[in-house]
Amino acid sequence: MRSVLLLVNPYSGRGRGKRLAPHLAELISSLGFEVDLYLAEQPGTIEQRSAEAKEGQIIAVMGGDGTVNAVVHGLNSRKVPILVLPFGTANVVAKELNLSRDPLKAALTLKSYSIVDWDIAWCGDKPVVFSLSAGFDAYVVHRMAESRNGGHCSFVSYIAPSMKTMFGFRPHPIEISVDGEPLSEKSYYFLAINCKRYAGDFLVAPQASTCDGRFDLMTLASSSLCDHIRYITVALSGKMSKMRDVRLGTFVNLRAESPGKVPVQIDGEAAGFLPVTIETRPSSCCFLVPRSCEAADDAAAC
Repeated sequence: MRSVLLLVNPYSGRGRGKRLAPHLAELISSLGFEVDLYLAEQPGTIEQRSAEAKEGQIIAVMGGDGTVNAVVHGLNSRKVPILVLPFGTANVVAKELNLSRDPLKAALTLKSYSIVDWDIAWCGDKPVVFSLSAGFDAYVVHRMAESRNGGHCSFVSYIAPSMKTMFGFRPHPIEISVDGEPLSEKSYYFLAINCKRYAGDFLVAPQASTCDGRFDLMTLASSSLCDHIRYITVALSGKMSKMRDVRLGTFVNLRAESPGKVPVQIDGEAAGFLPVTIETRPSSCCFLVPRSCEAADDAAAC
């Protein structure tokens, strides 16, 4: 009998994750799997338990994108299949994989599934599952982290930090090297992204692929606050290529630094400040998707 390691963030869904966990374990067991349920009550334990996953196991993880990142961190490029049971705010990875937003329905993927590869980038010892950015949105994420105090957050929670960032925003020039070659002009914001979506349902990078061996890169060569606000508006509409001062590209390795203190976010979480070095590890992670979903067809082409 195949085994499923069920890792649950008990604080996800405003604490409903803990109450839902036994029902998930029972459902997965009814599908013919041996279930090892673990509630991650303490920080860092998701990484530890993921590192202990056995060959031949499936890791089912219930939580948001930060919890998925923790599993990938723990695996450290070991290709143990991951099933995402979304229970967070944005759930970017689950949406990219066309999984149900209901964790119980997403668990039914175990009835008939395909396994798809996913490129992971590493920034020092931190994995980047779908995005790393430096600039305006990272300022917002850092402000959000300062005020969150471990509580639940929603999209509404970002309004006040966004307004505070807007009124105090002072962009700094960023020097970027792509695959060893410096870009010819300075940037004042950049987004490294590995999938089509950002911040939930927003189709920011329709050209991006999760398994082409490269991350997509978007840079903004303007220090104007108005341009940064317009950039975000255009980005969320998926029409980035039509905006002036925006440059699009791809990379395997990237280096970014600045003379100023520029914050960085990784997968929606505050992640220190520039400088950063990013290294892509192609197809170093894999996820479960429903056998009939489009994500499986797209990945097969990779």
